[in-house]
Amino acid sequence: MKRDLSCLFDHCLAEINRYTNLLVRICEPLSDLKKSKARIELDKICERLPAQGKSQVAKLISVASVPLSGKRAEVEENVRKICKEELSLPEKTKAGIEKHLTTVCEPLSGPEKSEIYESFVLKICVTWEIFVEGLLALCLSENATRYSEYMGAKLPKRPSKEMCAILISGYRYLDFRSISELQRISKNILVDEYNRFPRIPKSNSATIDEFFQIRNYVAHRSQAARRSLFRVYQTVYNIQRFQEPGVFLLSPLHGQTNEIRFGQYIRAFINAAKTMAIHLKVYENKQ
Repeated sequence: MKRDLSCLFDHCLAEINRYTNLLVRICEPLSDLKKSKARIELDKICERLPAQGKSQVAKLISVASVPLSGKRAEVEENVRKICKEELSLPEKTKAGIEKHLTTVCEPLSGPEKSEIYESFVLKICVTWEIFVEGLLALCLSENATRYSEYMGAKLPKRPSKEMCAILISGYRYLDFRSISELQRISKNILVDEYNRFPRIPKSNSATIDEFFQIRNYVAHRSQAARRSLFRVYQTVYNIQRFQEPGVFLLSPLHGQTNEIRFGQYIRAFINAAKTMAIHLKVYENKQ
């Protein structure tokens, strides 16, 4: 069992870390593909320019190879100013250079980043749900006594992992609304020796529950989900105007840090998984 548990925990943590790293890469300045296309168009314009014009544009491209910081509007204004001051070319040619140079420099806009972060909320929640289902099934396969008592069914003490996976998914244990509900379910079906869901720290439980409130709104956009999420904003963060989840997740945790709120949710999932792994002695020899 220990090997199966180790694989399960390692996969969950690796997926969450992969999604986090992927978000960082995506939300850096515009994708390499768009930038490459813009550079190709700049090269085409340069081919038709006299030697002096080529030199001027080459100088601008070298400046643009270091991404300009700031909001998109600020970047556009900076590029416009540079082109106006540095290029002695016809206005039409200058406009084309300005357009493609802006693409090379500009970052993703706020709304674009927000949409990307919201889409990754769903990915992370699915990763957690698959992990929970797998963990319930593996722990059940070690001792199904309590499950048999709870369901009034006759089962082997140690059913196969395949049978346990069917028992768990068939009973829809993934439809939990909170960590406390998951802990109640695990108490009903798992013997204490293999039930480590109660070990999830309360602070992590609350944070994970918040994340699933965000997930519900992202997935359904219903008024009920919106009201539930807004209550979280009001009671936990004293935010009195509704924010779209992406905006909320990208905002700083507090004034003393540049870390965004998304980070605290990722830490909660990771810490919850690691805490259970330690109590199941999956990582007993690891730091």
